[in-house]
Amino acid sequence: MFLTLLRKDWRLAKPAFWLTFSLVFVPPLVGVLLTAYSRIFDNAGPLWRYSNDDHHSLIELFLGGYLMSGLAIPAVAASLLARERRERSHAFLASLPISRSRILASKGVVALMLFAIPTAIAWTTASLSNPSFYGNARMENLFTPLLVETAFFFGIGGLGWILASILPSEVLSSAAALVLAITAFFGVILAFAVVPSLRNIAPGQIEETRNLILIAIYCFFALTGITGGTLISCLRSSP
Repeated sequence: MFLTLLRKDWRLAKPAFWLTFSLVFVPPLVGVLLTAYSRIFDNAGPLWRYSNDDHHSLIELFLGGYLMSGLAIPAVAASLLARERRERSHAFLASLPISRSRILASKGVVALMLFAIPTAIAWTTASLSNPSFYGNARMENLFTPLLVETAFFFGIGGLGWILASILPSEVLSSAAALVLAITAFFGVILAFAVVPSLRNIAPGQIEETRNLILIAIYCFFALTGITGGTLISCLRSSP
């Protein structure tokens, strides 16, 4: 029965997942096509040349795609929780001899797997940026932004999870999660521009401090959203 629930939840989340997954590859694909075009038509260099700079740019484009995919990840959570209530298929689930904990466990497993796949692609790609191997010192600073992106990815997913457990519309819950996550980002940026105590931080430490604050905020969103959304879904009369 649990495998049946997993297959059902996968069908619910599949459209949103494929959107999320494809966004990871959009920036690299566009970058490769533009580079090929410039080399063919503008004589910018040999078509098959792959330098250290090309490698660095491709990795950065993959990480940009991971960030883009995070904008679609709330739809995965929303499709697992809010969609069933909107379509009223939760009434059928409630009539089956299945505990609510197993229903939510199935949704959680599917969500975790779909969150993990783009994250694994991003971290695997970043692991190929070892500057000692490729001889490009500019790659040394990729991992801190990737930590921020990962926190953002799971933070916005956590917001989508808790909002989908409250709101009946997957579109509304996804949009609200996006607004909250993006507002938090620009709020931190603005705080460093106007708050005197933050403006007085040493120039070499501003970016590091800002990144740590963003990571802490998005980790809070992730933990609170996942925990709160699960509790709300457990306590409500329908999934």
